[in-house]
Amino acid sequence: MNQQIKAIFEKLTGYWKNLQKHQRRNLLIVAGLFVLTVAFLSWFALRPNYTTILFNQSPASLGEVTTKLDELKIPYKTGGDTLSVPEQYQDEARMKLAMANLPNTTNSGYSVFDSSSMNLGMTENEFSVRNKQATEMQIQNSILTLKGVREARVNLVLPEKKLFVSQQQDNAKASVVVLLDNGVKLSTDQITGIQQLVAHSVPGLTPQGISLVDQNGVRLLDETGQAIADGSTNPQLTKQQVIQNQVETEAKNRIRNSLERLAGQGNVEVVVHAKLNFDQRTWKNHKVEPPKDNPTGAVISDHVINEESQGTTGATGVTGTQTNNPGQVPANVSAANGNNSSSKKESTTNRDFDTYDENGQSAPYQVDSYTVSVLIGDQALVDQKQEDIRKFVSTAIGDTNDGATNTITIAGGTFQTPANPFTTTTSFYKQPWFLGAMAAALVLLGGGVYAFSRRRKVAEVPVLDRPRITDVGTVVEETENMKMKKQLEKLAGQKPEEFVNLLRTWLVEE
Repeated sequence: MNQQIKAIFEKLTGYWKNLQKHQRRNLLIVAGLFVLTVAFLSWFALRPNYTTILFNQSPASLGEVTTKLDELKIPYKTGGDTLSVPEQYQDEARMKLAMANLPNTTNSGYSVFDSSSMNLGMTENEFSVRNKQATEMQIQNSILTLKGVREARVNLVLPEKKLFVSQQQDNAKASVVVLLDNGVKLSTDQITGIQQLVAHSVPGLTPQGISLVDQNGVRLLDETGQAIADGSTNPQLTKQQVIQNQVETEAKNRIRNSLERLAGQGNVEVVVHAKLNFDQRTWKNHKVEPPKDNPTGAVISDHVINEESQGTTGATGVTGTQTNNPGQVPANVSAANGNNSSSKKESTTNRDFDTYDENGQSAPYQVDSYTVSVLIGDQALVDQKQEDIRKFVSTAIGDTNDGATNTITIAGGTFQTPANPFTTTTSFYKQPWFLGAMAAALVLLGGGVYAFSRRRKVAEVPVLDRPRITDVGTVVEETENMKMKKQLEKLAGQKPEEFVNLLRTWLVEE
């Protein structure tokens, strides 16, 4: 066995010695690449596949979990607020962490009233403190469920109960601190949602009594309880500015796109300023109207009273005298023989009418007037159709509040194109610094090309190895054998008998 190994080793050694330098170099490079490839594939195939088992964990919770995994000798990886373990350990890790009550949810809300932590001697003050802590924890847990919120802290200030009704009752107050994920900014609606969530969780807490800040200490609610988004100090003003910009941009694009069909692309410039009114009105009307199918109203009840009387009197009356009683028919008095008679008729009719309350609110904003300036790059077109363009712009911007007058200005002219820097007398390529920079760049480029060509020529020169004695011997030996072969072929062709005798002599000697 050792002789075979030795023979293989000598054969490989001889093969290596017969190789030239560039062949040896290429062989070493191929061998190195082969080893690296095998190592990479082995690492990729044998590396553990990690599975995430915990999400959205606080740093304190991750610290407790990793300490327990170190005790259990289970490898793990953490990334941000997640924790991963190898796939073969995931079931074991979940089971062992659950047995250890990890991750520990300290914000367990009303678990502070568990029987293990309660005692019969608890005072009313202790109960109030625990109830306040439980409410804070519940609100924190609710806020943590919102997307983009990593941590939250809630502090409540609950009013003390007054003994007498005449004493002024204090309102509850709350301060909330939210830790947001990287790159997350709460919108106005999200801020208002957190505000309403906290306000509806505490009795007597109004939205104005809530203070909300982020991890940088930036206020998210102002003194009046209005949401502040993107660090603005006056969200109402920002909202009005956004609406005004939107109204002006829409009117500008509408007018310009339409006029460009007449004057050509890029030949129209429009500037629009809108005067907006953000005053809102609300109203309530109580109306009573008859039904549509019965203008006089539907009859609910009808009450009629008729009275008649006859008698003798010493006085005579005048026929047709009006009485003072409403609804009474005038008495007819007969003077004959001193007899008289009277009649009375009363009629009461109750009718039903439709009644309803009308509540209304005006739009969030109204446009009082527009100021529009139109510049067209065709003076001839403006001279010919200026009045038509003015009417078109007036119609395009629409009606304004209470028929206010809009100001429209139309001007024509030739648009000036930007100057070409290569045609001006102060072109940069004529400056001395530019010429010097170009000369330096050309020198560096020429030097780089020269150095590259020299290196290439040196690389193309063949490298000759020193002649080896073994190679020369091999060549000489091969030459003598060839000569002997030729002589034997010549002897066999000319003198076959002598060739046969020579072969027999060689065989006898061997």
